[in-house]
Amino acid sequence: MIEAYLVLLGVWVAALIFSVIHHLTRRWFSPKSADTVPTCSVRWLNVAFFDLLFYTLIPGVILVLTYPILPFSGFRAGLALAFVAAVLGAIPSAVFLVVRGEREIPVAVHDIFFQLCKMFLCFGLIGTFYPP
Repeated sequence: MIEAYLVLLGVWVAALIFSVIHHLTRRWFSPKSADTVPTCSVRWLNVAFFDLLFYTLIPGVILVLTYPILPFSGFRAGLALAFVAAVLGAIPSAVFLVVRGEREIPVAVHDIFFQLCKMFLCFGLIGTFYPP
């Protein structure tokens, strides 16, 4: 039982490291026009909580529930779960923000790239090291 908690803690740390890299590289794609209001700094406690919830706990619970019906196991099961999560959640929300004009295309592509990488990394690690 303690190994499962250590795996989830390691996945959470990996998600936090990816979030730090994402926010550091996002400055390159920030809009340079004078019309935009500068955004506030990243609230790292919120980022840590959402990484724990959306990239560690919920995928772990969903993988435990869907593991018996998946035709494959291990890393591929985690990648399949990440693919479903990306198709149903991450990609449509990014496209919606671009279409509404709330985000510029380079910023949206950068965000979706890092979300997909973080999703595949975290879900793949959970599938590899945390089979029920």
